[in-house]
Amino acid sequence: MKDDTESRIEELLSQEEEENNRNKIRKRPKKIKKAIIIIAIIAIFLIILKSLGGKGEIPMPAVSALEKGEIESSLTVTGPVEGTDSVDVTSNLHAKVIELNVKEGDSVKANETVLARLDTSDIEKEIENARGTYELLLAQRDEKIKEQQSQYEKAVSELNLSEADFNRKSALYQTGDISKVDYDSSASALTDARRTVSGFNTENGRVVPDESTLIELQNAERNLRQVEEKLKDAVIKAPITGTVTRVYTKVGKFADNTDDSNNPMIVVENLEKLQMKVSISEYSIGNVKIGQPVEISADILGEDTVKGEIINISPTGEEKGGGSTERVIPTTISIEDNSRLIAGITAKAEILLDRADDTFVVPISAVSDSGTGDKYMQFVVPESEGDGIVKGSIKSVPVKTGIEGDINIEIRDILSESDRELLREGALYLGSYDASMEGVSGSFTRPEASVQTTAAGAGEE
Repeated sequence: MKDDTESRIEELLSQEEEENNRNKIRKRPKKIKKAIIIIAIIAIFLIILKSLGGKGEIPMPAVSALEKGEIESSLTVTGPVEGTDSVDVTSNLHAKVIELNVKEGDSVKANETVLARLDTSDIEKEIENARGTYELLLAQRDEKIKEQQSQYEKAVSELNLSEADFNRKSALYQTGDISKVDYDSSASALTDARRTVSGFNTENGRVVPDESTLIELQNAERNLRQVEEKLKDAVIKAPITGTVTRVYTKVGKFADNTDDSNNPMIVVENLEKLQMKVSISEYSIGNVKIGQPVEISADILGEDTVKGEIINISPTGEEKGGGSTERVIPTTISIEDNSRLIAGITAKAEILLDRADDTFVVPISAVSDSGTGDKYMQFVVPESEGDGIVKGSIKSVPVKTGIEGDINIEIRDILSESDRELLREGALYLGSYDASMEGVSGSFTRPEASVQTTAAGAGEE
């Protein structure tokens, strides 16, 4: 076959040369050029077929036998390790630290251990001034009430006299013994006396302070109590039981001075139980649930890992930062065994999202996405089988997938009823989906014996 082809090529070239000589030009006709190219391609193709033994078979992608196994999907994130309870100790007092009683690593007890003391000289002056203002207002109130009580009692006495005079003149006016002018004058005096008495703020016959006086006095008392609280705040105690992990202040520094770093005075953490705070992308958070197991690794652990669990997922997202429009959701992971971990380091958390056992598992490459969300696999539809050789054709069938891991994916069902019998252990499928192999027939050797497969191709010419 190769010799015949070469002879044909030489004959065509000879004809071309003779034609050129007759026309005395060197340009080759387009038709002869195309013929030469086509013949050359055919020759190469036939040489390849001959090298394959002349059997007319071409290699196919490897097939695999469908098997059941286990599969997991996970999500890996990183974040800091910290105590389950962490408190930044701060102070709003503009007072100097005169005593610092703790250092990093010290254990403290809630509401007992004194972390630091502040200078109280300015606070004591504030208290003195506030108390003086309050006491002055108290004295003024008492003096005012005393004066008003005397005026009230005098007004009540005059009211009693006016009532008696009015009653007497009313009787005389009825008998015609006094004029209407005298009667009206007595009635007017009684009205004025009653108006005067009603102008006093009294309870059970005693004058009480008016609303404005009470408000002024209450404000002064509140101010005094607030300043007195400052004196208590000058003694800074541990807010929780735990360990001092950071000390940013020092003796002589103002307690409210955070410089440009915005650091607190002291940080106290509960290191008896550690946790991780991680940020999970909004695109992945739908697969994360409270209670999911976590495997935690860190440089300090070497090759070992410790167990954890998702214990809290924030109900709101926040900006990822770095100019990204993506949102992230703060998530908390509890750490079961923290004996070898320390707060402040960065660790890696692998969250187990889902797991299935005794299910059909294939490589991700075996599944094709149609672009519309439909998934397909290519199975070998058997026609006959013997001595480990399966004869059949390759067919794409729609499948329902499940858990997707890093390299494998779960196959839960075949969606076409007529092809459902293909979903069984031992069924042959293409480990790498290849649309060009659709419908190709051939003989397949089961992978237990050999992964090599062949299919019928073009025969020899």
